[in-house]
Amino acid sequence: VDPAKVGIWGFSEGGWVAPIAASRSKDIAFVVLVGANGLSPLRQQTWAVAAGLRKAGVGGSLIDRAELNLYRTVADGGLFPEPYYDPAPTLAAVRQPVLSIWGTHDLLTPPQESPPVFSRALREGGNGHYVARFFPDADHAAHLTPDGGVTRLPELAPGYADLVGSWVKDVTAGRPPTTRSSGPAPVQASLTVPVDPP
Repeated sequence: VDPAKVGIWGFSEGGWVAPIAASRSKDIAFVVLVGANGLSPLRQQTWAVAAGLRKAGVGGSLIDRAELNLYRTVADGGLFPEPYYDPAPTLAAVRQPVLSIWGTHDLLTPPQESPPVFSRALREGGNGHYVARFFPDADHAAHLTPDGGVTRLPELAPGYADLVGSWVKDVTAGRPPTTRSSGPAPVQASLTVPVDPP
């Protein structure tokens, strides 16, 4: 193994962790992220639970008030680790090429709100080698979903594995792609809401 060509892959919460590692180590050659979050953990979690409840047909005060306040109480009680972590400053410190992948029907990461945070932070940090790709009919893990993210099929989104392989090959050959975004716009039925500390 060529130590100069070793990268890291972060999935879901790993989308917070992998950039921390990359920002602290010059030994990491590249970063691949799937279903990564650009928002604080508490804001992401309250949105994910509400999105799942809405998909199940639940509405009203359970989502509008109770769910948000329940998570705020859990965080205030110290039972939710790092609830207000802001990933943007860490992302701005990542200098390695980054490939970020989202399924358009992600119900765990806000797929419409997270990508702009990544793009803005990496751009402001001077990273010109960031690729964002959205896969249609795919869920949080880039698996196909027949029902808008509720059911995960065993099949990966067509082109996902090939993209990761070709992107890593280009990066490790010294040809990191320049910043770009491609794929269909993600579907996000509702926006996240801030969950402020008490």
